[in-house]
Parts: sequence; structure tokens; C-alpha cells
Amino acid sequence: TPELEERSAAENEKYLAENNIIVSGQDLPPAIQQYDFGERISARLQQYDAPTAIQAQGWSIALQGRDLIGVGESGSGKTLAFLLPALFHVSHQQRLLQEAGVMLKRAALGLILVPTSDIARQILKVACQYGPSMGVHPVDITGGSKPQRQLAELRTSNLVIGTPGRVLNLVQRGDLVLDLCSYLVLDEADRMMDMSFEPQIRAIINTTRSDRQTLMWSATWPDQIQDLAYDFLSNPVRLCVGSTQVRANQNITQHVHITTHQEKTIL
Repeated sequence: TPELEERSAAENEKYLAENNIIVSGQDLPPAIQQYDFGERISARLQQYDAPTAIQAQGWSIALQGRDLIGVGESGSGKTLAFLLPALFHVSHQQRLLQEAGVMLKRAALGLILVPTSDIARQILKVACQYGPSMGVHPVDITGGSKPQRQLAELRTSNLVIGTPGRVLNLVQRGDLVLDLCSYLVLDEADRMMDMSFEPQIRAIINTTRSDRQTLMWSATWPDQIQDLAYDFLSNPVRLCVGSTQVRANQNITQHVHITTHQEKTIL
């Protein structure tokens, strides 16, 4: 009823305000405040009391198939915010394409680009907790991994997590096909820009489907990131948790020790 919709909208606005969430775009979906992803996935998520703010709003946007610009602190739970929708998307696309008789060998349906191999391994670890129950077997593609292992796993994996340089290398060699890639994540986009990965990122994106869903996550919102978003995202929803100028989580304390040259060896 209109009354129920109005009350639900008011409750959602209250939730956003309480969690310091700013979201802008057209026809915005309400935040998902409870786990409701089927028995197997929800059971794994029960180890957490409730979705984080960035997960609650990020899931609702991504699961609608919308493009998303997410700006938030590290340590905010953003990995699951983009990873669960990625797994659902890839699982669904696998079924559709297999039923249509499309060969999926070495074809990534979902691609998550990250700045470092360490981040790729962290995301892979989480993906492996949820993916197999959905029929999705992820693989990490980074410069530090053994090429033969990567090539072997690409034969049966349709969700790729990797660094821009390594991913582009495999694409150019024909070992990785992105023609069917319809879900793309740029995680820690500002770090990838700082590491001069922009040319590789642009080259990779240009090999994916033009109607793909694209999610860009960044701790900051500089001009370079805005230009990339303008070029490759379609009518994106912008989601911000905390300040757009945040570079690291303020809940993490850093200690600076001023020492003499002689004391350095002790530290």
C-alpha cells in the first residue's frame, strides 16, 4: 500500500542517516538489512551479526543490475558487497549460456580487477567460501602465480580475479577471453591509478561486453577516477559511506616513531 511504502521509505532513510550513507541516483532500491540469499549462502553469512552499511546498500544496487560507484573506507566490508552479486550474476549467466550451447572454456563472465596479488588472494579466499555452492569456481590471475596453474584453472573458471597487467597479458595471448564478460569490478580503483594501471584497465574494459554491469570501488574520488567512471559506467548509482576524502579507515591507529639514524637498526 502507499502507506506501507511511505513508512518503508522513511525507515530506509533513517537507516542511511544512522550509518552515514549517502546514495544518489534514480529509482534507488532500499538497503538489504537482513540476510536473504537462500539457505546455503545465508547460513554462511550468519557468522556476522548483520550486513555492514556498505553491504546493505551495495547489495541492493548491484543485485538490480545497476552500475555503481562506491566510495568508502577500507575495512568496511566492501569485498562481500561486490562479490556476492558477482557470484549470483556469474552463476545465472553460466546456466543461460550453457543452455544455449555456448562454449565457456577460458571465458570470464565476471572479472574483478585489483591492484595487487595479495588483494586478489584475499578476495579469492572469500569467493571460494561461497562460490562452489553456486556452481562458480573462481581463479586468481596475478604476476606472482604459476602460469600453468592459472591456465589450467581458467578452463573451468568463469570468475576471474586479477591484476591489470597479468589479465591484459593473458587476453592479448588469447588465453583469456572477455567477449562474454558482463560483470566487471574495479576494486581499489584509486590505488590502481596511483600504480599507473589506467592504460591496461582501459584496454581490458574495451574487450568486455558493451552492455556489462560495472562496479567501481575507491577510497577516494579524484578527477582521474571520475574520468574513468564517466567513460565506462552507464547511469551509475553513487554510494558513499563516510567522507569522499577518506584514504584509510580512521578506526585503524597508526603510530609514527621518530628515531635517530643509529636507532633505526633496532626498530
